[in-house]
Amino acid sequence: MKTMKHLLYIIVTLFICIACDKDDTDKVFSIDDYEKYIVGEWQLISKIHYEQRSTGLNDDIKDLVGPEEETTRKEIYVFKENGESIWYLNYDKNDDGWSQIEESWIVKNGILRIGDHSPYKIILLTPTTLRLEMHFMDAPTIEVYEAWTYKRLR
Repeated sequence: MKTMKHLLYIIVTLFICIACDKDDTDKVFSIDDYEKYIVGEWQLISKIHYEQRSTGLNDDIKDLVGPEEETTRKEIYVFKENGESIWYLNYDKNDDGWSQIEESWIVKNGILRIGDHSPYKIILLTPTTLRLEMHFMDAPTIEVYEAWTYKRLR
């Protein structure tokens, strides 16, 4: 009986340690929490661009951020609690020439609006990842899909 108590104690302790050690990085926030949890600093890690033409000819899916790109695009968004954002953008391979654009932002019904840009649909928001997408007509015959993935810096 004493051995069973010790075994039960070890098992319970093990489960408590595992539960306490669990990282919340895979937690997916609900649409109601987007405005609260988008606040922070986000670095662009992927931008996917795809065009579909009514003629049936489609562009390949392109990642416009990857290492194979001629321009090593760097982009950081900082979303502040007061509704202000700062967008840092750099196309320079030597990390020189960062541009800084300050705009307002708002999240409503899963849609992120930054300044007067087209709205972005929030596809995923976790403690470490933000995914946005935009879908629009570039011309009467060209439908464009773009998706951005950011990782949280702070």
